[in-house]
Amino acid sequence: MSSNVKNTDNAVKQDKKAKKEIANHEASVERSNDTFKWLGVFILAAAAIVGNIYFRDYQYVSVRIIAVIAVMALAVGLALLTTKGKSFINLARESRTELRKVIWPTRKEATQTTMIVAAITILISLILWGLDGILIRLVTLITKFGVGV
Repeated sequence: MSSNVKNTDNAVKQDKKAKKEIANHEASVERSNDTFKWLGVFILAAAAIVGNIYFRDYQYVSVRIIAVIAVMALAVGLALLTTKGKSFINLARESRTELRKVIWPTRKEATQTTMIVAAITILISLILWGLDGILIRLVTLITKFGVGV
């Protein structure tokens, strides 16, 4: 009976090891694909920059602008196909979901909060202005460099 359990445990361990090796191989292939994709992104971006400089004397500037935008859009699209790009898309989707969950203040609450912040800012600035005036008078009194001396 115990030999059956050992055989089962060994089979489970071998299965886990095989799955781990497959996952490692797939990750390695994905990293190498990402390297080529990023290389393509940089080549496209460089082509847009160099092409823009090379054709700077071209008569139709609008064609040049459209070409640069199109090539850069291809570069961004290729970048979004990488692992980092996919994680960025996932982050953007999750952020959008979280933004939908936020309970935004009403217009009245926002206005009231803004007025409170403005009033406190004015109050604190008046206090600091008064303290500054007092300190200036104290310093001139102590050093005797004030007006009228």
